[in-house]
Amino acid sequence: MCKKYELIDDKVEIDGHVLYRIRALKNFGDVRSGDIGGFIEHTRNLSHKGDCWIDDHAKVYEKARVCDDSHVYNNATVKGHARVCGNGQVYDNATLKGHARVCENGQVYDNATLKGNSVVYGFTEVYGSTKVR
Repeated sequence: MCKKYELIDDKVEIDGHVLYRIRALKNFGDVRSGDIGGFIEHTRNLSHKGDCWIDDHAKVYEKARVCDDSHVYNNATVKGHARVCGNGQVYDNATLKGHARVCENGQVYDNATLKGNSVVYGFTEVYGSTKVR
């Protein structure tokens, strides 16, 4: 499998985890080779398949996973066992944790928090200061 990104030396520590910034190695979706992305703890956090991407200052760590054609950006955080898949989007200052899922075309943004076993899918949007358990 051809890798689409690499970890670079730019790193941050959050909650005792060291996260590394990513850089695209090839063109895919709206991402161009050389584009700098957000932060991940390890390569299991972001799939090399599909057009999924983590951008800006977004952070994905622990056992969280971003895959398919999903996008996590701005200052969003995805952690725990959370998943963003399909065409899901998590952005602004939104947080996913626990076993929360954003699938298909679901969106979580603003200061919204999804946790526990919450699932957002279809064309559903969760935003504002909403907290879903």
